[in-house]
Amino acid sequence: RSSLLVEGGRAVLDQWLAAGYWDEIRVLENEQILGGGLKAPQVPAGAVLEEDYQVIRDRVTVWNAKICN
Repeated sequence: RSSLLVEGGRAVLDQWLAAGYWDEIRVLENEQILGGGLKAPQVPAGAVLEEDYQVIRDRVTVWNAKICN
């Protein structure tokens, strides 16, 4: 099995998600406000939440594309 990590700006991630070239999305969030910048892309409709856990002050959610693609 192979893995490819795509870490890009908003435009790159939007294009990757729209094309359906993903099988897992990991979202890291915390309450710190950085100011400025762009909002992160939305997790595609139909994605399945596989994991939701806390790491110190970060919330991590893992989404799967089982029923999306």
